[in-house]
Amino acid sequence: MPYTQYHISNDDYDTEIQNILLATPPQPTENDTVIIRIVCAHMRDQDVTRIIALTQYLGESDPEEWRARVPQWSDREARFVINCLRWEYYRARTTEALKLEDEERKTRETREREQEQQTEPPES
Repeated sequence: MPYTQYHISNDDYDTEIQNILLATPPQPTENDTVIIRIVCAHMRDQDVTRIIALTQYLGESDPEEWRARVPQWSDREARFVINCLRWEYYRARTTEALKLEDEERKTRETREREQEQQTEPPES
């Protein structure tokens, strides 16, 4: 399943969310938590529903209620959402890489078999 980017209406925040997903520090920074609150408060219903499912938010299912609560998130909640988004991103990327690797291996094995069949002398 390929990774589907979240739709961010503001291009500046689209870059910021990518930076958050690809960040190397193990813990999200204070700036990351501020940005994730801003971004999540303005996401489409489709993306909010995806995050609610990903984070398994305490029985919340209404995107409007969820977005309304975003500005009151504690830093811990914001970091949790960031870590869930990072996990989803890296899981999807790893799965894609493994599928490509598997396809390449199968293609290589098929070519090798075909070459072996072409080089075998015909039986008399």
